[in-house]
Amino acid sequence: MKHTLLIEIGVEELPVSFVFLAIQEMPLAVKEALHRLRLDHGQIHAMGTPRRLAIIVKEVAESQRDLEEEVIGPPKSAAFDAKGEPTRAAHGFAQKHGKTTSDLYVIRNERGEYVALRRVEKGRKAIEVLPEVVYAAARIAFPKSMRWSSLDFYFGRPIQWLVALLGDEVIDVTLAERKAEAWSRGHRFLAQDRVWIGHAENYVDALRRAHVIVDVEERRRLLKQELEAKAQALGLFAEEDPELIDANVMLVEKPHVLIGHFDELFLSLPEEVIVSVMRGHQRYIPLREAKSGKLAPRYAIVANTAGDPEEITRGNDRVLRARLKDARFFVEEDLKVPLRARVQELSGIVFHSQLGSMLDKVHRMGELAQSFVENSQVRELAALTKVDLLTLIVREFPELHGVMGRHYARAQGESNEEAQAIFEHCLPRTASDLVPRSASGAALALADRLDTLVGCLGIGLLPTGSADPFALRRAAIGAIRIALEGPIDWDLRRSFDAAYAIYSRQGWKLDDSEAVWKRFEEFLRGRLKSHLSESSPSDIVVACLSAWPSTSIRDFLLRVQALSKMRSTGELDSLGVVYRRAHHIVEDARKAFQANGVNPALFKEEAEWMLYKSFADVEDAISASLQHKNYEEALSLVGLKLYPALDRFFAEVFVMVDDHVLRNNRLKLLSRIVEVLGQIAHFHLIGR
Repeated sequence: MKHTLLIEIGVEELPVSFVFLAIQEMPLAVKEALHRLRLDHGQIHAMGTPRRLAIIVKEVAESQRDLEEEVIGPPKSAAFDAKGEPTRAAHGFAQKHGKTTSDLYVIRNERGEYVALRRVEKGRKAIEVLPEVVYAAARIAFPKSMRWSSLDFYFGRPIQWLVALLGDEVIDVTLAERKAEAWSRGHRFLAQDRVWIGHAENYVDALRRAHVIVDVEERRRLLKQELEAKAQALGLFAEEDPELIDANVMLVEKPHVLIGHFDELFLSLPEEVIVSVMRGHQRYIPLREAKSGKLAPRYAIVANTAGDPEEITRGNDRVLRARLKDARFFVEEDLKVPLRARVQELSGIVFHSQLGSMLDKVHRMGELAQSFVENSQVRELAALTKVDLLTLIVREFPELHGVMGRHYARAQGESNEEAQAIFEHCLPRTASDLVPRSASGAALALADRLDTLVGCLGIGLLPTGSADPFALRRAAIGAIRIALEGPIDWDLRRSFDAAYAIYSRQGWKLDDSEAVWKRFEEFLRGRLKSHLSESSPSDIVVACLSAWPSTSIRDFLLRVQALSKMRSTGELDSLGVVYRRAHHIVEDARKAFQANGVNPALFKEEAEWMLYKSFADVEDAISASLQHKNYEEALSLVGLKLYPALDRFFAEVFVMVDDHVLRNNRLKLLSRIVEVLGQIAHFHLIGR
């Protein structure tokens, strides 16, 4: 018989990020624990609110599977003496597993002869071993954990209650001095009495009756439905903002949407400022006019209770009004000082102690940007890209960097093109963000990211695990996306050399140029592989990356696109098979032959003559196509002319004959073909 397992850990209010983390980690920990305990089970579902973390496991077996395994002990030479009698080592090994030396037998493996025994362990009832699963569920690696009272136990917040049920049976387990029971707790304000669960299957419904929507997806659905209904009733809508919705979902146990209001005078502020103020600490949801799409003087509040909606709304209106007043003051004060007058102040912001100030950085950016675009003003423009970091509003809302630079530039007389380039130098800010569209914006964005990458890698600041304080991974992906989606391509080696040289001219000491280049190349290749593997077959990406000479980013993309198109016709995998055979034969025998000219007079078989002729017919055309980066045309020539001859060659010709002259001639032919095709991609990696 199978039962549903329920574990609920009741806590003091958890931060939003902690709830997200727990819901991700708990299922993995519980699944691993159930596997370790040999308990078969069905679907695992994690749920949570600020006051509780819960997990439900369907169809948990009533008992563990019986364990039967062979346990290997000491070597035979150590287990038996010269007379064949068991030694102390043999007795100890047997006793450790509840056996006698008569149960031992000898096995032979790759290391030699060892004694072994067969251990059989009868499975225990699930209810007896499930406390270990409860402990596993509570081992969450919160960014910061608390220890309270005299307990030697850490958790994100103090634990208040514990529910642990297998069906209707309470699991005998205690966690942080909280003994498991069948009672939970309802909503802090709307259902303060304890909630009887009784059976694991009743959990979600029992809490729903107590005004707690414990399932995250249900809570999100209810929030979005109520938000949409209340906004539509006022002729408004809430723009898509999944991150903001998710944050509000994790802030409440039952969502109640209220509509607040602010003075229309604040709409004179840039929209981005108003939105940032709203999203800040309060996580208000901005609303827009349904007809015009313009920001409305209204916003949505997601409250945990709607006991007194008017009072809640008035309180939030007061908070937002105060914050908007502050923002308006910041903007008014910032506009009193022209951006150009602030440039020298960038010397007071340290980029990195070994790489200079932000003023040093914008000077490097300007020089590097000029290598990407023919615009004499881009160097001067680079100095303005970081000036808004000095403003009051950006110090308060760092996410407005670039946005406020554009706003202030326009307000102070800079051209729209220059103001837009200042904004675009920050793009893309996220994985889903747009890339710069103007040449100047793209050049500045590239220069900013490449300067950071070369500088940080040049002093050994490589990202490790989750630690990436200078956001080098994001910088690399941004630079790659600008080449793939934006107006400017860039060359890895040339761009690196230019950035490194600028650092040298400024007098900053980086590690040896070639050592830094190796770090840079390896890091960018890794990001490029990761990025393109999201949209293209990974084996094709790897095959192209192995042949790509770390030059143009778009050149690499063209290779991937050409091979992907060839795969759609079914020809690529067949070519990969014959190329792989040619590659392996050539590589295995490379030291045994001289790779100079092929002698057609030595051909013995028609198939090798046909291969030679087919290759001679297309070699120059393939080379010309590669020179113009027309990889589709090159692959078309390979598929139509070369592949059939190569396939026939392997079907009819034995390469590694005893006659070394004949063998070397055939190897030379294959070697030349592998060399030419290998300029497109390393086809032997296709299908791997």
